Amino acid sequence: MAIPIEPSGAPIDRHLQQIVQEQRQKDEARTAVWGFVWTLFCFKIATVVLIFYAANASGQSFWLLLTTTWYWVIIPVVAIAGPLAYQIRLRQVRRKRKKLQLAEWAVDNHDDPPYTVTSITSPGHHPSQGKEN
Repeated sequence: MAIPIEPSGAPIDRHLQQIVQEQRQKDEARTAVWGFVWTLFCFKIATVVLIFYAANASGQSFWLLLTTTWYWVIIPVVAIAGPLAYQIRLRQVRRKRKKLQLAEWAVDNHDDPPYTVTSITSPGHHPSQGKEN
């Protein structure tokens, strides 16, 4: 029984193109969201700096701004924590993989003699025929 081969433009190709297009849209949406978040963050920090400067950089204005804007520190922490955790995990996995690869090929017992050939037979001579003198 033969397996039918679908011509180009078949439903499988269209499905794969749709999957690629959806992934592209997700990537673009993620980029847009993070761009928006970083823009908000930068404007918030700029506003805080301007307010602090306008208040003549007094101690009271510093503490007031600190208590009202402390939660804005969460944005860069969250943004940096994901890639940082990924890099740490990646290094751990690579280190473990290297140890496993080295352990796979390591020889534990160095007292064993190497493999040697104990008898060599010539063509036409079978070991069961006995030794020739």
